[in-house]
Formats: sequence, C-alpha cells, structure tokens
Amino acid sequence: AFCDRLTFEGRSGPPGNIIGVNTSLTNLALRRATGIDFDLGYKAPLWNGTASANLLGTYTINRVQTDGSGTFNFANIVAGGYVRSSDFSTPRWLMYGTLNYSTDAWGLTLNSNFVSKSRTDPVASTTGGTGNRVNVDFFDARVYFNLSGRVKVDPGFEFFGGIENLTNQNPPSALSIGLIGQGNTAAYYDTIGRRFFAGARVQF
Repeated sequence: AFCDRLTFEGRSGPPGNIIGVNTSLTNLALRRATGIDFDLGYKAPLWNGTASANLLGTYTINRVQTDGSGTFNFANIVAGGYVRSSDFSTPRWLMYGTLNYSTDAWGLTLNSNFVSKSRTDPVASTTGGTGNRVNVDFFDARVYFNLSGRVKVDPGFEFFGGIENLTNQNPPSALSIGLIGQGNTAAYYDTIGRRFFAGARVQF
C-alpha cells in the first residue's frame, strides 16, 4: 500500500535497489464515532421555590478505530486497563440525571449517573498467557447517586455540603492486567466509594 513512497534504482526489468524513501508524515489510522445524544429538561415553580429535572444521555452506535493492527469497534467495550482500547472504548449507554429543588433560603440536588453493562476488551478476555488475561467477560451496569444541599444563613453567607456515591456502590471488579495493572476503568466507574464534603460561601 505504501510502495509509491519508495524510489528504486532506475533500470529496465524488475526494480533495482531502493535508493530513496519518502518519510513525510502520513495518516495511517482512523477513528470514527457515531451515536445519539439527548437532553431532556423540565423546570417549574413549586411552593416557595423552583423544581427542575434534567436527563442527559449518550447511546453509542459505533466507535471504530482502524490502525496497523486492523479495524475494531470499541462500542460497548470497557478496557479494564488493557492497553489497546483504554482511551477509545466506551459503554453503550451513559446517562446523567438531576433533580433539584431550590428556594432563596435553601436548595437540594440529587444527581445520578448510569453506566450500562459492557464487555471487556475481547483481546484481553480471550488471549491466553499470564499477564494478558481478564477472568470476566462483562462489567455489570452501575448506578451512582450524589446528594448535595445548601442553606443560606443571611444574604452574604451560606453553608453547603453533600455526599458523593451515596449508596457506596463499588465498581465492577476484574483481575489486574499485567500490561497496565488496572482492574477497573475509572473514567466510567467510581473507584473511591462514599465520600462527604462541606463548606461555606461568603459574599462581601
């Protein structure tokens, strides 16, 4: 496919010795993603404040990469630490939801994050030998919840706080893979667990 980048010794008959190679940059790989994004939202007055709901989602149809090793579709794949697909694989469904109620004096927000069931990289899950093999074929779906709130003490001062990963949901587990040493993909799964935060805002 790249013979035109070679210059051969000029003579009749079969090509002679190579006397030149064109080493200019060439795009040898391709990445293409197709899918559907959606954003649904609703907001309305309620009692003494405002209630709102929002749902963001992405459905990945194809996520194709072509390189020197061939063509592979990374849609519905989670790498689990395997080097080949760690930066391009994605679950089929990713969804983010928010419920909020807010007044001038206080507010409460519940966030959710859904990650659909996904395959492990087929190469990682089927390649034999030590260090390259995962002992599971799928990562189970996960839903995470985060709860936060605020209370205004006076017009220039308020407290805020919250809980992330409210239900202390663990990420799906897999054996560590020797090439990278990561058993979970932190880009999609919470690898820390339940945690708390709090603070105050002061307006001068």
